[in-house]
Amino acid sequence: MASISRIPFMLAMLCLILAIAAPPAFSQPQHVPPGQAKKMGPENKSHGPPPHAPAHGYRNKYRFYPEHDLYYDVGRDRYFLYRGGEWRRYDHNPLTIQLGPFFTIEMDTDAPYIHYREHKRQFQVLP
Repeated sequence: MASISRIPFMLAMLCLILAIAAPPAFSQPQHVPPGQAKKMGPENKSHGPPPHAPAHGYRNKYRFYPEHDLYYDVGRDRYFLYRGGEWRRYDHNPLTIQLGPFFTIEMDTDAPYIHYREHKRQFQVLP
C-alpha cells in the first residue's frame, strides 16, 4: 500500500519540476528600452537594412534632374540641391517649378552628389 500512496506525491513532484523548467506559455515580453526595438508591420516598412546591419546588395535609388542640378532620394523622400556653393539637403522640393525630365540612378551612397560631374556628363536632356 505504501507504493500506491507515493503515486500522487510523485505526480505532484513531476508537475512541479515541469512547471519550473518549462517557460510559461503566456509570458509577457521582456521590457525593451525606447529606441532599441521597432515594431514591424506594413505601416512601418523599412527601406533597406536597419542602421546597424551592413547593406549587402542594397542600393539607394535617386532621381537626378540635370536641368536643375537636383537629386531626389526616392526611399527617404528628400532632396539634394546645389545652392550657395554647396550641396544642401531638403525635406521638401526646394524648387517651386515643375521639375521636368529625370534619370533614375541606383547607388551605394547616401550622398549622390559626390558623382555629380559624372552624372551631369552622362545624363543630358536633349532639346
